[in-house]
Amino acid sequence: MSDIGRPWNSTESAESYRKWFPVFIDHPTFDLVGFGEEAVGLSKYATLDLKRKILAAAIAHKLRISLTYAEKRYVRDEQIVQPRDLGLSRKIDRLFESGHSGLSSYVESLKDNFEDNSGTLDDLSNQFFYRNLAGLDAAKKLSDLGYLCEVAVILRSLLEQFAFAAKVRTLPVESDLEKVKPIECVNYLKSIERGVGKLYGLLS
Repeated sequence: MSDIGRPWNSTESAESYRKWFPVFIDHPTFDLVGFGEEAVGLSKYATLDLKRKILAAAIAHKLRISLTYAEKRYVRDEQIVQPRDLGLSRKIDRLFESGHSGLSSYVESLKDNFEDNSGTLDDLSNQFFYRNLAGLDAAKKLSDLGYLCEVAVILRSLLEQFAFAAKVRTLPVESDLEKVKPIECVNYLKSIERGVGKLYGLLS
C-alpha cells in the first residue's frame, strides 16, 4: 500500500487525533440551564451556584427584570439539577486519559517501526489501531453526556476491533480477511493479554 491515504500520513501525532473527532464538542454539556434555544449548556463540573446564577440571568433576560431580583424571587435550588458525581466523573477521566495515552503511544510506535516488506498485513492492522482512537473518543464523549449503557456497547465493539487488528498483524498478505472469525480474534487477544476475557464478559 502506498503512503497516500494512510491515516498517519501527517506530521501531527496520534494524540492530536482527538481534536479531529467530529461528533461532539470538546467540552460536552451535562445540563441545559435556561429556556429553549437560548438555554446554556454547562459542563459536568459546573457548581450549583454557577447554575443558579445562569438560570437567574436567563429569567431576568426573559422577564426584563434585574438579575438580583430574578435570583432572589424565582430561583430555588430544587429547580436546578445537582452536579454529577465528581468522584466517578474524575475516575472515568483518569481511566480514559491513561487508556488514550497508552493507545496513542502504541500507534506512534507502529508509525515509527513500520516496514513495507514485512510479509504480513501490518499496514492494514496499523490503520485499524489508528482508527480505534476515534472509537475510544466516542465512548468517552458519550460517558460525559451521561449515556453509560451505550458506552459499554461501543467499548465491546472496540475490544473486538482491537482483537481483529492484533490478529491481522499475524496474517500473511495473501490472507482472505472474510474468513477471519471474530471469536478467533478475541481468543488470540486473550492469549496475549489475560484480562481481555473478563473484560469482554463484563461488557457483554
